[in-house]
Amino acid sequence: IMVATVNPKTHTILLTSVPRDFYVTTACDAGDGCMQGALDKITHTGMHGTNTTKRTVEQLLGIEINYTFKVGFDTVTDLVDAVGGVDVTVAPGYAVDKFWTNPAYGVHEGVNHLNGEHALAYARERYAYTEGDRQRTKNQQQVLMGIIDKITSPAIVTNYASIMDSMANTFSTTMSNDEITDLIKYQLNKNPKWKMEQYMVDGTGDTLMCAELGDAASVMVPDQSTVKKAKDKISAVLAGNSSEDVQ
Repeated sequence: IMVATVNPKTHTILLTSVPRDFYVTTACDAGDGCMQGALDKITHTGMHGTNTTKRTVEQLLGIEINYTFKVGFDTVTDLVDAVGGVDVTVAPGYAVDKFWTNPAYGVHEGVNHLNGEHALAYARERYAYTEGDRQRTKNQQQVLMGIIDKITSPAIVTNYASIMDSMANTFSTTMSNDEITDLIKYQLNKNPKWKMEQYMVDGTGDTLMCAELGDAASVMVPDQSTVKKAKDKISAVLAGNSSEDVQ
């Protein structure tokens, strides 16, 4: 789960990631049918719809989320291919010959140009890394930053209609068509260069009762200091500052 905090005045985007096993208190609206107030890993909130995940993240981070985007695997492959692929930089020691998620692909140290299937495999991989889901989350942020870098370029922005058509059946959003169009017009007229920042909340592994399962499962117990730091970084960006100033 990724929260994007966008400040159009400073042209800053902060990506805050919450690992799928993060152990949280579930929150939802009355009609969503979740187990309000129960403890579970955040990925299970999706069983009751995007709004339950949204409300739970809002409660966790003490924020209001204006829009939600729900994407599937096809969204990633279609979007990455539609923008001509994305570049990711793999740090020393993180090369992978063959991904478990798709053995047809791997990555080498340095800059890698990924097509849609390759980007999806990179974003899904965790077994190849000793950090597991933590590294997968970082990879997902890299892929998203690569996509944002591409779709904000003038050549791609002017072709946004065909890109949206190619993804019409693979994602859903609460942002209206008019709002999407206004955003595209803003990018075309102002052509700002966005600064990308990133952060991930963290915790420790444990096996605890998960409400939706009615049984114990592997979870990540939140390190509350990282949750506080996430809140402070989001607040900093909204106030016109850099999240990187929050230590």
